[in-house]
Amino acid sequence: MPYVQTFPPRRWHDLPSGGRAALTLPAQPGPVVVLLQEIFGLNEHIKLVGDRLARAGFLVATPALFHRSAPDLKLGYDAADIQIGRVHKGLCRPDQLLADVAESAAVAAAHPLAAGPAWSVIGFCFGGLVALLAGSALRPRTTIACYGAGATLPWPDGSPPVLSGPAPRGRLIVVWGGEDSSIPADAREALLDAWPQAEAIIEDSAGHGFLCDARAAYNAEASARVWPQLIAALKG
Repeated sequence: MPYVQTFPPRRWHDLPSGGRAALTLPAQPGPVVVLLQEIFGLNEHIKLVGDRLARAGFLVATPALFHRSAPDLKLGYDAADIQIGRVHKGLCRPDQLLADVAESAAVAAAHPLAAGPAWSVIGFCFGGLVALLAGSALRPRTTIACYGAGATLPWPDGSPPVLSGPAPRGRLIVVWGGEDSSIPADAREALLDAWPQAEAIIEDSAGHGFLCDARAAYNAEASARVWPQLIAALKG
């Protein structure tokens, strides 16, 4: 049964790839945003991020990126859950992830509350890496990748690194914590060298996951500075 709340409402839609995406609806027609999860599945935090974006006026499509290995995965943030999430991340193939993103964008763009066919993508952690992949291979209007590690590395299935693909054609924003050891300075420099049009938002005193208020790494001050910038960029 679809999960429904008072506002914003959320509806589940099946995708041709065999997965599904949650559409979180704004009060009136708004731009489409594809929201990409962390390694922790479509847990309560990601649903709340979708709510936040819908309240800001966006029609949000959130695909279940692990639907091929764990369709209903909802993890917390302790060490055991991190290990489980990493297992399912390692089972993902970039071509399959691109299908999930493209199909989610198409489903959302066909909804009566979509304000036109253009769409943007925002992802966090693993979803940040997938956002970079989508920005390179698809044509989102805006790509926002929040602490998406691994862009310089091959995928587990042997596919080439994200940075070996073409630079995104639309606006590209990368968000990093200065204390995030999973994305060291050389990895950041590699991305900015490969895709020099990228706009970097760096919070020097923040670590990995600093925008997630369900994680120990949450940095309230940094989050308060960054979120308005992200909303403004998605509004274009």
